[in-house]
Amino acid sequence: MWASCCGLLNEVMGTGAVRGQQSAFAGATGPFRFTPNPEFSTYPPAATEGPNIVCKACGLSFSVFRKKHVCCDCKKDFCSVCSVLQENLRRCSTCHLLQETAFQRPQLMRLKVKDLRQYLILRNIPIDTCREKEDLVDLVLCHHGLGSEDDMDTSSLNSSRSQ
Repeated sequence: MWASCCGLLNEVMGTGAVRGQQSAFAGATGPFRFTPNPEFSTYPPAATEGPNIVCKACGLSFSVFRKKHVCCDCKKDFCSVCSVLQENLRRCSTCHLLQETAFQRPQLMRLKVKDLRQYLILRNIPIDTCREKEDLVDLVLCHHGLGSEDDMDTSSLNSSRSQ
């Protein structure tokens, strides 16, 4: 019984006495070919194949220890070090800094030019025409005002409908 079973197994595998004692790797002639494949790897593919996402502020790659967060204002990716959690909302440091000013001109004028430029760049607002700090502040107020006017319009519509 075992001999016939092993003989059948050897014949199917292309090894053993039935086919002339052929080795499994030397010219495997059975339906199963056990030749090593240099393209096959037991390791998972490297992470470099996909898009490498990094923090917009520090430029470091996200990992298990450097978690990715999305800013609720500018919708860009930041790590936990470069973002602030406040009232269950995650904001990048730049958006948080400008939010702290309540978008008032005197407070915005106290900010660094670098922070104003970064805020506008994160929102894909062109800053090519800005030559002075005041130009940047005007642009911030202009674009922030557009967003708040939309909010005011929808809230006024909702209140007028409820009356």
